Amino acid sequence: MSASPDRRTLQARYRRRAAIYDWICRPLYAKPRREACEWIGKLLQQSAKPSVLIEIGCGTGLNLPPLRKAVPASTTIVGLDWTDAMLRKARARGQSAQLLQADPAAIQPGQADVVLLAYVLAVTPHWQQVLQQAQQLLRPGGALVIIDTGRWQGKWRWCNPILGPLVAWSGHADLDCPWQAALQVEPSFEATYYGGMVRFLIINSD
Repeated sequence: MSASPDRRTLQARYRRRAAIYDWICRPLYAKPRREACEWIGKLLQQSAKPSVLIEIGCGTGLNLPPLRKAVPASTTIVGLDWTDAMLRKARARGQSAQLLQADPAAIQPGQADVVLLAYVLAVTPHWQQVLQQAQQLLRPGGALVIIDTGRWQGKWRWCNPILGPLVAWSGHADLDCPWQAALQVEPSFEATYYGGMVRFLIINSD
């Protein structure tokens, strides 16, 4: 099956950005990434059995080193991404993860104890489908971990007209993407960073 126009556009975009992606995104979102990986580690440390962690849109693998450090050694980490150039950089990190150029639909439902979506939904035109696929991958009792962007809130709203276009350009993010409203369930944990521009949520499955 050929790639859709949206998919081809995203692949071309991230092929062009692969060389500078870490330079932009590592410092920009470092704290939320680190704390999300630590939370995932705490969740999986509670399991007596080997666990499966799937990251959708793993990109250059920025999360792989802190994830491997945080989770039990028996955890299987699977990273999915569409873009070959991004995955080459992820493989170079050497974090003993299974890295696949594939859709979430390539994985059988109900395989994951944790699914991580880090800065994926707001840059993906068909984010509703990605969110649904992420939820389908979870085993009963699993956790969906989301880090993503939105507009600044409260006293930080002045940043929206000034810095909003820069953030949108740097990651092609739609800061008005209603991904959080679409969850239709209360998170078991929620934190915000940078005046609400980055949100971190944990959603427990039934």
